[in-house]
Amino acid sequence: MSPPGTVFAALRFVPGAAGPALGLPMSELLNQRVDAADLGTGPGTELARALPGTLAPAQALATLTRMAGALIAEGPADPLAARAARLLRHPGARAEGIAGRLEVSERQLRRRCQAAVGYGPATLRRVLRFRRFVSWADAGAPGGGLASAAARLGYADQAHLTRECARLAGVGRTGGPGRGRGPLAILILPLPWSAMIRRAPGGLIRGGPPRHRWPAPTDDRKEVPP
Repeated sequence: MSPPGTVFAALRFVPGAAGPALGLPMSELLNQRVDAADLGTGPGTELARALPGTLAPAQALATLTRMAGALIAEGPADPLAARAARLLRHPGARAEGIAGRLEVSERQLRRRCQAAVGYGPATLRRVLRFRRFVSWADAGAPGGGLASAAARLGYADQAHLTRECARLAGVGRTGGPGRGRGPLAILILPLPWSAMIRRAPGGLIRGGPPRHRWPAPTDDRKEVPP
């Protein structure tokens, strides 16, 4: 838990960008918190050095923005993982057919996605579908109730949506998706702590003391019911 008054400066990576930018496979950070200085990579060392806990919030945000641009320029997103994410964003997309459309083997696609995003295309599809639900909820839930929204967003039914909320965000839909609680590709560096990062199921990387381990996501080799 973060103490009252804790300030967060955040950076959201698009799918496929975090691994190359931070200089290590994102699968290595799954379900744990790791201090940026302990990443064992040049980018991690640079982040820890440039973002001490003594920085003022505005200065920390400006520094993080500048460094993010430099990290992405030096380690651009994996184009294969980025293309897979674009295809999987569509409500009717199925993970099984993505490798063929990208003209690579399923094994290669899974390996590249795990390095760039942290998990394979089946879980990435679930994450992106959940992001559509979060965006819909943040927009004021337009266009009807949960049942109709579930169908439009790519869920089998409302019960399927509720199960996925619990699996990916740790809460049922009655608890609300909550800003920052869903599976986002986010780096959050807290003040006054040194730069600390963790990666949760669904791609969440956020700061905080290393106390909590997140539940492991569903085995990516198995497709959750549509």
